[in-house]
Amino acid sequence: MEPRTAEQLRCKYDNLKKEVRKLEAHKRQALYQTGGGVSEPDIKDTLQQALEEDILFDNLPKETVAEQKNDWSDYTPKMLRSKRHRVLQVKRKATDHQSEDDKQNLKRKLMEEEAQRNKEYHIARMEREAEIHKYKIENIRLQNAKLQLEIELLKKQL
Repeated sequence: MEPRTAEQLRCKYDNLKKEVRKLEAHKRQALYQTGGGVSEPDIKDTLQQALEEDILFDNLPKETVAEQKNDWSDYTPKMLRSKRHRVLQVKRKATDHQSEDDKQNLKRKLMEEEAQRNKEYHIARMEREAEIHKYKIENIRLQNAKLQLEIELLKKQL
């Protein structure tokens, strides 16, 4: 291993300095965002800890199977047309006509219930409007009676 040059060391130092500045700026932003509370954990550190075990796994096989990869002695064109593994096959269910009928019946039932609710709503609305109309007519009749009494009172005063 060759020793590093002064330029390489200077570049490494500058990059580390930039990284520290970014980290400190991020901490200040987190401090303002949380109002001084605990900031969210850094994703980079969290992922590094989670993946460190996988990266440093020492039980990797040392032998390769490259010799077996290029062995075409037992190849046949039929291998291209071999069936897919059952896990990879697309599974299609037969259509269940009973469930289709159930869906149609449920849809029809819901539409009938909605029509019944609409009918009840309109009947109640018409009854309410009829009652309001009845009160308006009664109010007008009372106003007319009041005016008649005022006219009679004025006639007696004259």
